Amino acid sequence: MKINHVKNDLNNYYKLVFFLCIPLILYGLYKNSLVVYLESKDFFLLLKPIISLGLALGLGFFMDYKITKRKKIDRHIISVLFLWMILPFNTPLWLYIIGFGVLILVLKKFDNFIHPILISKLICIIILVLLSKYTYQNYYEASGLYAYSFTDLFFKNQVGGVATSNLILVVICFIFLLFNLLYKKNISISALASYIITMLLFAIFSSNTSIYIEMMISASILFEMLMLAPLNEYSSYTSKGQILYGLFVGGVGAVICALWLPYEGVAIAILGASILKNIFDKKFVLN
Repeated sequence: MKINHVKNDLNNYYKLVFFLCIPLILYGLYKNSLVVYLESKDFFLLLKPIISLGLALGLGFFMDYKITKRKKIDRHIISVLFLWMILPFNTPLWLYIIGFGVLILVLKKFDNFIHPILISKLICIIILVLLSKYTYQNYYEASGLYAYSFTDLFFKNQVGGVATSNLILVVICFIFLLFNLLYKKNISISALASYIITMLLFAIFSSNTSIYIEMMISASILFEMLMLAPLNEYSSYTSKGQILYGLFVGGVGAVICALWLPYEGVAIAILGASILKNIFDKKFVLN
């Protein structure tokens, strides 16, 4: 595993990422727990996101303590927390447990080969599809009684992961991370640029440009691109390799989103890039 920093700095970086996620988590609980309960009067729907978050935090802290023998925020809790944040609200509790189990296995056995968070997510998504339960809409979004306006998409609500549906909060996290030396901004900036350019091309040659504009400002898509793609352990480490990595994530992700899977395209692209990261770096390694 090649990481461009010392371990103590990395621990501080994980702490920063954890605290940046807190507003997103609180907003996700408000939107997908409290508001859903007020609409449905279903007490289980109120508790479900809270219980699944408790499982994620408990498992993450346990893994970090078991491995490091210290009570601290490390990459294991960040990984489990990210997985909880990006999964759909409709994910059953038992499937969260399966997803967390897959994540632990990949972290232990295949950590250097593939992005553990996103392979775990995509396995959960496949299971949801097979169960005919695949949707990112929560209870009141699926009811059809309320449709978000275009202004909502920018400033308030979007359909997305359980804690990744607020565009402003995602952008704020991104801005904070840009000033951190351990954040691989080459990846996020090149990914964002290639994603937007590719989506604009689809919009220009389409009769329905609003679909592609909505995908360009999707908080859940941007969260994965800006927060998960640059994670140190699973991405390229040379400067130019990071740019290639980002271009691949943004370009390939945009094509998959536009032509096939709007919510999973970037996740699939990041997964592919994590497998190819050594190829991206190889050309630029100084011998």
